[in-house]
Amino acid sequence: MSYSHARTRYKSIKKRSFETFLDLFLVSTYIDDKSLHNANEEKFSAFGYSDERIPKALTAYQLGNFSAEFDGRPVSDLDNVVDSWYESHDLSPYKLLFQNKIIPEDDFYEFYKSDDFDRECNFCSIKESEIDKLILSKKINTKRLGTRGKKMEIERLKPNEGYVKDNIALCCYWCNNAKTDEFTAEEFRPIGKLIGQTLKNRLNK
Repeated sequence: MSYSHARTRYKSIKKRSFETFLDLFLVSTYIDDKSLHNANEEKFSAFGYSDERIPKALTAYQLGNFSAEFDGRPVSDLDNVVDSWYESHDLSPYKLLFQNKIIPEDDFYEFYKSDDFDRECNFCSIKESEIDKLILSKKINTKRLGTRGKKMEIERLKPNEGYVKDNIALCCYWCNNAKTDEFTAEEFRPIGKLIGQTLKNRLNK
């Protein structure tokens, strides 16, 4: 039984979520410690998605203009301090500590299933086999099929929290793209049903 798709998906979310989590940790630390002197392994280990500084730290990702301010200082100051931290630290211990903050690989395989499993979107109920038929009949319009769309993606039900067992769901590209971090899972369900119905209508034409 092969789990190649699950393995590829897990490596992707692990890498991406580690990078995001470490950035959130550094920005959150910066709020109280502008030198990042206290941004160490012990603090990283204790840091979690429920930290009250995270909502404020997330705003830093929306400030693309270096002249903008974050926490009373130019964003360029934050960038310089974070870049300096990265240059002077080995990330290996942080990657090991992060393993406790993401779903274990074996549990993820059980969740995502083997390569021959016909996965289904949690929101619109479209199956991967139905997506295959839509693609073969040229009824899919997205130009991103080279990288997204063919297989179910992983949606975080609460987007500000991590890829942990009770916070992930299978999600097609179209629902994942539409839900973003704006809608809660419950708010999005009726939207997802409409997306699924639209895709299935195409399939039946």
